[in-house]
Amino acid sequence: MLLKLAVVGFCLGSLAPTMAVAAPANTPKAHSTLNLDSAKKALESGDEARALAALDEIELSADRRAAPLVEALLGRGANSKLLLRAIGVAGALGAPSSSAALAPYVKHRAPDVRRAAAQSLARTKGSIAVSALRDALRGSDPALRSTAAEGLGTSALAVACAWVLGRDAVTSVVLGARDPGQLAASLGAGQLVLPAEIRSALDDVSSAD
Repeated sequence: MLLKLAVVGFCLGSLAPTMAVAAPANTPKAHSTLNLDSAKKALESGDEARALAALDEIELSADRRAAPLVEALLGRGANSKLLLRAIGVAGALGAPSSSAALAPYVKHRAPDVRRAAAQSLARTKGSIAVSALRDALRGSDPALRSTAAEGLGTSALAVACAWVLGRDAVTSVVLGARDPGQLAASLGAGQLVLPAEIRSALDDVSSAD
């Protein structure tokens, strides 16, 4: 029987993975004393400059007690500049409770907000984060899919290989790695099992209309 080959041109933005959320950096230690009451008032003031300054202080303090304050801001909504800063601070704090506040933003109309939310969800972790990142794989934004893939803790290259190998007409994959790093990232594809919903999402993304 003739061996059927699939030549795959990998692009980090076009295909995306799944599995467990990547392990975040170690929880940062507090560097300064944070006045929670003062930070709360600033975030609720409606003054962008005060709110941004408060977010800077929260991030510098690395005090997870402030996570609910940031989550409340995300829940209320704000302009893109303030949202991006709040999303980044939520990710820096890494509080699992923040995943619920961050999740809706992977569907935000602004691409930079969507991608920032995906990056922060990779750090807050938990089932809500995993669900939101998997949903992001179904979107039409290639950069978001790539960010979500990385946030889910597996190489986009490995997922691309696993997805191709799982197709009925394919028995082998010819790798087009550009460097040793890309090659190493794809070597685990043979052992990678893609959940059905992720395989379906990748089928949808790659289907020709």
